[in-house]
Amino acid sequence: NTTMKMFKKIMAVALVGVMALSMLTGCAVKNENDIKSALKLAGQTRGVTVEVNNDKKVDGKKLSAWAEEAAGVLDDKVGEDLTGRYTFDDGKIIAYVIKEQNSTEKWRKMAGYAVDDMKATAKADENGKYSVSIGTFKAKKEADKSAKNDYVVIVVEAKATV
Repeated sequence: NTTMKMFKKIMAVALVGVMALSMLTGCAVKNENDIKSALKLAGQTRGVTVEVNNDKKVDGKKLSAWAEEAAGVLDDKVGEDLTGRYTFDDGKIIAYVIKEQNSTEKWRKMAGYAVDDMKATAKADENGKYSVSIGTFKAKKEADKSAKNDYVVIVVEAKATV
């Protein structure tokens, strides 16, 4: 009887741990999946292909590393909404930052803005495909406050400037 009580307690703790872990990971995965499908659709409706390619290298560094770096830099910023276009590595990397959206339609709208800008400023391969990487981060809404906003960052190689 004592063994069964102990087993139930251990299982309850394990279940709570699994539930907490799934809630933490589920949020970021949902955002990334939403933006991936929104980028794909935005590209298709604009006659281009947008594909996640974390292994593509720009200046010897994978796009996924550029996404992490951009998220790390922007994570330190404070503001109610950091949505916008940023550049890194002397303009060689473009980062589109999108505040978490609460509907598929809003994700599609924001992805459309990013793809429109990509067509003008980003480097595509010979087939017109844009390789991107996606990362996530949280940034404080206000200084000295704990409230944060969730963001997605999309990085792409910029066109060469002369």
